[in-house]
Amino acid sequence: MNETIAIVATGDMGHAVGRALGEHGHRVVTDLTGRSARSQGLAIAGNVTDLGSLDAVVEAADFFFSIAPPTAAPDIARNAIAAM
Repeated sequence: MNETIAIVATGDMGHAVGRALGEHGHRVVTDLTGRSARSQGLAIAGNVTDLGSLDAVVEAADFFFSIAPPTAAPDIARNAIAAM
């Protein structure tokens, strides 16, 4: 069974990981709210589906990957916990 995998931060690395996971049959989702046009374009290029909110991403995901600079990790963790 293929899982739904959330990728938070679909920048240079995140979109590539998302694309690879999608190529292996997984559904890959994210929340592009507040992301730059560049990150949004990378997510689209990586076939990562925007669910429109972190709450929706947390609800849909079997696994949650945060692929971001270490300085962003505390905010990502706080936001993910709030969404859970």
